[in-house]
Amino acid sequence: MYLRKLLKNPILLYKMMDFEQKRRFLKSMVENFIWKEGNLDMVWKKPFDLVAERSISNDGRVFLK
Repeated sequence: MYLRKLLKNPILLYKMMDFEQKRRFLKSMVENFIWKEGNLDMVWKKPFDLVAERSISNDGRVFLK
């Protein structure tokens, strides 16, 4: 049920979460955070790495690298 809600509107769901829920949510998907050259990079857990590293064309279509 939770996953279905997340997939339908993840941005709205994330905005509705409190701080602790957001922390647990990110922790479930991110392996590690890296501060590099003034930017915060994330190392994603599998299978979230496939989603995070996909390419999006100009017309909005999604491609896996």
